[in-house]
Amino acid sequence: MKFLQACLAVFVAVFLFMGMEEQAQAHVKLKVNFTGMNPHVGQKFELRVVSKRTRMEVGRTSLASIPGPDFDVQLEESIEAGESYWIDFYADLNQNGLYDAPPTDHAWRLNLDEVQGDTTLTFAHNTNFTDIDWVYLLTVSLTNMNPHLNQKFELRVVDVASGHEIGRFRRFSLATPDFMAEIPGLRIGHTYSVDFYADLNQNGQYDAPPTDHAWRLMAENVQGDTQLDFAHNTNFTDIGWVYEAILQLSNMNPHLGQKFEARVIDLFNMKEVGRASLDAIVVPDFQVSIPGVVPGHSYWIDFYADLNQNGLYDSPPTDHTWREQFDASGDATVQFTHNTNFTDTGWDYLFTLNLKNMNPHVGQKFEARVIDLSTMKEVGRASLNAILVPNFQVMIPGVHPGGTYWVDFYADLNQNGLYDSPPSDHTWREEFTSDGDTQVDFTHNTNFTDTGWDYLFTLNLQNMNPHLSQKFEARVIDLYDMHEVGRASLNAILVPDFQVMVPGLHLGRTYWVDFYADLNQNGLYDSPPSDHTWREEFTSEGDTQVDFTHNTNFTDTGWDYLFTLNLKNMNPHVGQKFEARVIDLYNMQEVGRASLGAILVPNFQVMIPGVQPGGTYWVDFYADLNQNGLYDSAPSDHTWREQFTS
Repeated sequence: MKFLQACLAVFVAVFLFMGMEEQAQAHVKLKVNFTGMNPHVGQKFELRVVSKRTRMEVGRTSLASIPGPDFDVQLEESIEAGESYWIDFYADLNQNGLYDAPPTDHAWRLNLDEVQGDTTLTFAHNTNFTDIDWVYLLTVSLTNMNPHLNQKFELRVVDVASGHEIGRFRRFSLATPDFMAEIPGLRIGHTYSVDFYADLNQNGQYDAPPTDHAWRLMAENVQGDTQLDFAHNTNFTDIGWVYEAILQLSNMNPHLGQKFEARVIDLFNMKEVGRASLDAIVVPDFQVSIPGVVPGHSYWIDFYADLNQNGLYDSPPTDHTWREQFDASGDATVQFTHNTNFTDTGWDYLFTLNLKNMNPHVGQKFEARVIDLSTMKEVGRASLNAILVPNFQVMIPGVHPGGTYWVDFYADLNQNGLYDSPPSDHTWREEFTSDGDTQVDFTHNTNFTDTGWDYLFTLNLQNMNPHLSQKFEARVIDLYDMHEVGRASLNAILVPDFQVMVPGLHLGRTYWVDFYADLNQNGLYDSPPSDHTWREEFTSEGDTQVDFTHNTNFTDTGWDYLFTLNLKNMNPHVGQKFEARVIDLYNMQEVGRASLGAILVPNFQVMIPGVQPGGTYWVDFYADLNQNGLYDSAPSDHTWREQFTS
């Protein structure tokens, strides 16, 4: 859930609005003179100003009725000298009181670049319309906040359907007990949670109530500009406040007009917190904001400019791409000036599952996972404790262009907190091929698929300071059949407290988790004390966590290594059964085998644990060409042998 709310987090983060008190530059006046607006006399008119540097709205104004063909509007102290802006405005031609894309309404955009001082623009009515994708304003009226005078106050608005934060508001010190917070970004028909707190203990951070006072309001099914009224009370809610990472970039002139993306990765679990994307960089100095960081954690922020303009990430120098590391103690700002110290960040793409008409499952737990059909490995998963609205989306990063995937997902219809085969729970599978960021649209139906959901194991490690920068590996072994469920590997431990996750658990079974740190740094497992290695035993009750604090109670786990067979151009055998086995030539014993009920894609791989360094092996494998479900000598089936040394 944390991953979903944080990572889920994210695209619109670049559109955040923040009410800030400190400003570095002097504000100046903007006036816009309109002429020839005869077609719109008597119609509603709205205008807003958006910073090209931050993508944040800095001001808006509205006329209930255009008074005549020639008129003007003014915004006092909304723009700053040296900055550049978009001026978006529309006339409500169909007079429904809302914005509609042209030509239903008439809408325009003006560019205001490098403001020099008080500015006057002139606009003459024309039919060069622009869809300005108008968003509506949330106003929160707060009263009787006397207990919190001179305290920090923060508020943020989250779209319940997507988990995206649309904006936040901040006052470093409340000067009056009654005030307004305004956040633009609402969309028609969406529902929002409005979370806010006052820093009662004045430590500069959010603390769960009653240490700080915190509340949540809901703005449901908004139909335009919306106002919520709040009077101070003691009905507190722990809102789980998250902080934001702000990346401030300068001198990005070589990338004007190019796509830009950034993502934040938590080094605690190597999970993506969130990402931000710009279709085009429009000014050389700009910033993006990504909410979701937690005090005390360390992060990477990866970002790139699409230099070759193919719309995808390419390793440098084809694209220009960078990585910065930072520690969060609250909101974190990373400053970056364009340079050529590139880092290949191995960018991966975002999968989004858009779900509609999920009314039968509102209030129920929901989970989704993405499986790569070339490896049958899980890419990632997302979980909601409860579906809050019938139309929503979940996001899972990790897909790659050209890859084919399953997305498995279920709603916990019987509400026992676990997956059950349909119809006890409602569960589905969709297949898709990624061409970069990819979306799948799903409308509730009864075409259920038993996806054989398995559960997630998480190993939480603390005080691993002696092993910083060392390789780390973990594997989970099912004691029922002594087969390896899966493994996780880190090239280097980056922080002393971290976690690794291995999917594949089954309810009620007992497992070992074996793990080691490569103390002697030879890149291989060695029995302790040459390396430090441990074993813990646990029984799964669904998703399961084991907490471990560094100690010297070592166990020689007899680590073995993973053999991977990469197969290409297996087109003649798509849909056929496939099996592989590894035989140790030292003793002619079978190390292990892997089986696929059907080859799903022509390029795939299978993995078999059990090989040892220096050993020589055969890998035997076949495709069941005649589809009788059994092995037959070639050419009835197609069968091969390869020899390798580990």
